[in-house]
Amino acid sequence: MFSPTTGWAEEAGTSTILRTTSGAQRWAVASPPLSGDQQVLGASFLDASSAQAITGTLIADTLGCGGQVPSADLVAWGTEDGGATWSSEGVFAVPSFDGGTLDFVNPQDGWLSVSEGGWAGGDAMALYRTVDGGHEWQEVASTDFETSLSAAGSIPPAYVGPAIFVNSSTGWFGGGTDGTGALFYVSHDAGVTWNPQALRSSVGDFQPSTWTPQFWSSEGGWVLVIAPAGQASQLYLTADGGAEWNPVSLPSGQIPGAVDFIDGSDGWLLTFTETSAGAETSQTLWQTQDGGTSWTAISSDPALATLDFVNADDGWATTTAGSRATVPALLQTTDGGRTWMAASPEISGSPASS
Repeated sequence: MFSPTTGWAEEAGTSTILRTTSGAQRWAVASPPLSGDQQVLGASFLDASSAQAITGTLIADTLGCGGQVPSADLVAWGTEDGGATWSSEGVFAVPSFDGGTLDFVNPQDGWLSVSEGGWAGGDAMALYRTVDGGHEWQEVASTDFETSLSAAGSIPPAYVGPAIFVNSSTGWFGGGTDGTGALFYVSHDAGVTWNPQALRSSVGDFQPSTWTPQFWSSEGGWVLVIAPAGQASQLYLTADGGAEWNPVSLPSGQIPGAVDFIDGSDGWLLTFTETSAGAETSQTLWQTQDGGTSWTAISSDPALATLDFVNADDGWATTTAGSRATVPALLQTTDGGRTWMAASPEISGSPASS
């Protein structure tokens, strides 16, 4: 959401693009025109009115390592009127598509991270870039399980994807460890070369998983390092576009889950605890108003999964599935997360035919 009333979403299970101008209760289908078995394969929302999307038709890969492949070129689309009309910006081919994430930092510069499925050395990823709003796309890097890390066009095998960019040149993949601490991978040439960026802390030698960073502005962002059982995870904040990352404290004895910050001071953290057998026992929502120096427990709603706040009061959360499937899929708060109510969204319309 870009405000308490206006925002975008992708419908779970169908990837249909939705838009609202009346809060989370009423949504309208705002996808690009689709025909036959075409579907939305990725979307990036730039502001309350502008978005980019990729569509295509996928079929089973019967010749490779399984998964899916496009049956024809992918199509790039753009809208500047909230999805009322879409312009076909360009077409491009990819050899396989086992999932993808679209990321635009402005109307011209964008990247598509494409999972190419599993190989003998691990999961493969290809990164495509456009500099003209989607008219033309070029593969700038792909996973190479033999080439050195800093080789041009090589994505490190230990990446945690997808890639996310903060401007037209700088972006990150999540990662793991160098044996002395956590790290992730950074590119300063628009995704062509990737090098490790270390995250030092007092945690010591452990085998963590570093999430892909998330940004609330061109300068401010956060990244979460998840440690194995019995070791402390770590949250880092940046105020200079990712040049430096500073660790902040986390509630003791808690395992971090979802995180959301709206600025360098105000943030929310969802945590849980586990039994020795790994079963979740409780869940707590925490709030900070001082950039993570201190955290206050504000809610123990047992079903939250993801968080999205637009200001200190208004936010939304999706809920977990499985045994909690009877819980509403979308919740809303107007008091900073202390209480949550069912949003009960209504969806109108259907994708236009191309």
